[in-house]
Amino acid sequence: WLYLLLARGGFWRATVGDWDDAGTPPLSGAWPDVIAIVPARDEAQVIGACVRSLLAQDYPGAFRVVVVDDDSSDATSARAHEAARLMHAEERLVVLRAPRARDYEAWRQLRRESREFLKPYEPRWTEADLNRQAFGARLIRGRKEAKRGTDFSFLIFDATGPQEALVGGLTVSNIRRRAAQHANLGYWMGAPFAGRGLMTEAVGTLLPFYFETLHLHRLHAAFLPHNIASRRVLEKNGF
Repeated sequence: WLYLLLARGGFWRATVGDWDDAGTPPLSGAWPDVIAIVPARDEAQVIGACVRSLLAQDYPGAFRVVVVDDDSSDATSARAHEAARLMHAEERLVVLRAPRARDYEAWRQLRRESREFLKPYEPRWTEADLNRQAFGARLIRGRKEAKRGTDFSFLIFDATGPQEALVGGLTVSNIRRRAAQHANLGYWMGAPFAGRGLMTEAVGTLLPFYFETLHLHRLHAAFLPHNIASRRVLEKNGF
């Protein structure tokens, strides 16, 4: 132990090898981007402390926190957003969770104001597809499909405003088992939030869920040739 302590150059120190001989840390661009993923269910009492602790890290590179709210029945996601606001770090927190009935108004408003933005890339839909009954049927169908293990849907929330804001959604669908072990990935982003990298982070966050939890072998994703933003999302995630 004395040999390790005195003669090995402080090998246990995280700074060794990270700085040059002059004791200067690398430029910020030399540090890889890091995303801390926090799975949570009914963690309202402790999620705030967890988020604050992560956001307080002095990592020199780009660092963000993604909370995956696993259908909590309490205020887990709200407490996470509150913690980010207290740290003045709202732009570094994203929350993913399954849709709920109380999301209807935000969902309808975002889909409605993004109609022209999404029109070139989605199947045709009408105002009737935005009513409360259609949204309720979507929730019921989604929960049944999730229980069967054939489809999983998530909504994406951003914390940069005074309240959490719905920014988009993504779905893994048509899951095939046995020899196939593959599924289809789809996603949509609201017009006011496009171009901020939120969907790239959301897709990247859920890849371990698809491959390690669902044990898929392949994930298929298609985009229209002129949808450059969607192409970048996939390229940045290794597709």
